[in-house]
Amino acid sequence: PFADVDKHKYAWFILGGYLVPAQVGPGKLFPVIRFHQAKLNLVDGTELRLDAQMGYIVKGHDVKFYLGYQMVDLNKQKGNQIFLGAQLKR
Repeated sequence: PFADVDKHKYAWFILGGYLVPAQVGPGKLFPVIRFHQAKLNLVDGTELRLDAQMGYIVKGHDVKFYLGYQMVDLNKQKGNQIFLGAQLKR
């Protein structure tokens, strides 16, 4: 541990995704779900996160887009967010 920088006693996650084989326009859909849990180090509590994303893969790792949702429960303080992402490489 690095003093107060290490905020977790332990953490783990499980991740699953599936590249749908059917073409949708020029790309393929790639749904992903992730569950994350951690035991907090500085206070007696837990951190829970659930992410759900829908990716659109146009050209492998060169061109892809994501729309996602994240639910967070940080020691009984809850929050939600929606996010967009893009990766473009020449």
